[in-house]
Amino acid sequence: MSSHAKLVGIVEENACEILSRHDLKGEYLSVRELRFPHGRADVVLYGLCEGISVMPIAVEVRQEIISGVDILGTINEKMRGIYDYAFTHVYIAVPGVRRRKEDLVRMHLSELGYGLLMIEDDKIKVVEEAKPKKPPGEDYYRVASQGVLYLAVRSALGDIGLKVDHISSEWIGVEKPINYYGWLFKNYAVFGVYARDLRAAEKLLDTVDVARLTDAGYRTHIEVRFVAVGRTIGNLHLCDEPLNERIAKDNVLKMMKAFKKAYKPCGVGFSIYKPLWSTNRTPSYPWALDQVRRCLSDKELGVLKSIAR
Repeated sequence: MSSHAKLVGIVEENACEILSRHDLKGEYLSVRELRFPHGRADVVLYGLCEGISVMPIAVEVRQEIISGVDILGTINEKMRGIYDYAFTHVYIAVPGVRRRKEDLVRMHLSELGYGLLMIEDDKIKVVEEAKPKKPPGEDYYRVASQGVLYLAVRSALGDIGLKVDHISSEWIGVEKPINYYGWLFKNYAVFGVYARDLRAAEKLLDTVDVARLTDAGYRTHIEVRFVAVGRTIGNLHLCDEPLNERIAKDNVLKMMKAFKKAYKPCGVGFSIYKPLWSTNRTPSYPWALDQVRRCLSDKELGVLKSIAR
């Protein structure tokens, strides 16, 4: 593990120390390397205000701050240039500040509303609390929507006995050949089920009630996964359209086989998903949780519980 990854891990392990400073209690979640239109955050902590509204807190992790020029460079390049587009609360976490520079660093950060975390002996000390002095930029609602969705998906899957074992900037869900998952697609927060390959897609289509899901507003697509060095580096969504009774199992499998051959050595998967809300706004956590639970009802995707374990 790199030293940077270790520091990020310490921030995550001490998330409650940070969240409690902003009266965020109860359910929370962290996402590493969260990407958004203007950049990427080292780690984002999502907490809930009174169990209703999500608050995303970004943390930029540094190895060391050596001077006033160093911190000003970070503020201009990272905080103003990236984080301000998506967050109201931003911290810098660092294991060390050069002697006699801490007061200077605190002054620069506090003037602009940013916070400072000191990492020492696997613990976090909040040296300067983040106190935003201006509204966030245009990426905020997308980032906040992702947090609401992720918290709701984790809770709803837990209700049916499934433990989330994958949380990344791309998606949250269960690592299975057929898995429930939540993710952001274009301008929507979505929830659905994903079949990793041809065999899984065939099993999924044998189980699901296409007519019922059609009436509930579901969509479908075939995903081509581009792979390098054993990992997915990108994807392409094809045949994305509203679910309908014309989407027969044989047709889907035929298209998947054709795409697998045309784009080899890529992987090919199949997804049935439901857009829940536009990421141009952020719903309350209780409302979002209700939407995901509805997807997991027996009338919709709940019939797949037995094959998604």
